[in-house]
Parts: sequence; structure tokens; C-alpha cells
Amino acid sequence: MRFLETTLFVILISTLSGCSLFPSPEGFWLNYQEDDRTENYSDQGPWGGKRIIHWKKDIGKFNIPSVIKFAEDNGWKLQNNSLYNSSLTNKWVYDNKPIFPLYYKGFISHFDFSYSGFADYPRWISGDIKVLTFTTNFISIDPGTQEEIRRNGFIILNSEQNEMTLYHMWGE
Repeated sequence: MRFLETTLFVILISTLSGCSLFPSPEGFWLNYQEDDRTENYSDQGPWGGKRIIHWKKDIGKFNIPSVIKFAEDNGWKLQNNSLYNSSLTNKWVYDNKPIFPLYYKGFISHFDFSYSGFADYPRWISGDIKVLTFTTNFISIDPGTQEEIRRNGFIILNSEQNEMTLYHMWGE
């Protein structure tokens, strides 16, 4: 009986303090090369969320096969690996600020519309960009059609491979 009382007490304290007994979605990325992490943003709610993490190496570069292995070891599956040149990425701007063009239907490299949600995905990397696209343990949902979008995890790297940003969006 003592175990049950202790368990209920821990759950009650966690609930009242706003802490969760469960890790936030895709929080495993916080354990990736922590010393190189320069930005970390997470907004997780009951119906959706986003996570953005930026890393920068002062010496060396990110090993892409190692990044992919880390992602896959944590349930992400690589779907695509694409290179976008600076003539295109220079157009990834919203409100005069560089962004990663991600919205509820997923990543779109060419867009000709204004969407205020683009402001939620700042971009610290410029020039030629490699984009790794993953399916994740979570889905995004198109609010208009209720279509499930499974490709909702992205890692971008600069051409020198010494900067890397993770973008993940899930839910509605």
C-alpha cells in the first residue's frame, strides 16, 4: 500500500507543479552534442507542438551518417536528402527575416504566399542548405482536410557542415 501512496503523491506533485513524468515529444534531441547547442525552442501542447534546436561547431563538422543514425536510433526514418542552393534559400524569408518554410502541410521549398506561421521557424543557416527529411514518432494534421502528414522532422545543415538546425512540428 505504501508504494501506491508514494506513486499517487508523485503524480499529484508533478501535476500541480506543471512538470511531466513523461519526456516532451522528440526531447531526445536535447542529448545530441549538447556542447554545440546554441538555440533551443520547444512549445509542446496537448494538440500539437514544435521543437527547434540549432547547433554550431567552432571546430570540426557534423557527420551526416552519425546524425542520421542518432535520429533512426530514436525512431525517426530518413525519407529524403536534398540540397537547396542559395539562390532559393535566400528567398526563404518572412517579415524580412530568414525562415525555414514549414507549415501545417509540411516543408515547402518553393512558396508564393504569405503565412504568419513561417515566423515560428527562424533560420540561422544561410547559403546552400542540405535538408534531411524524416518521418517521426508523431504526425501533423492538415486542419482543412484532416490529412496526416508523416514527414514532419527536418534537419538542415550548411555547406561547411559546421551548423545544423532541427525543425519538428506535430499535431494540429
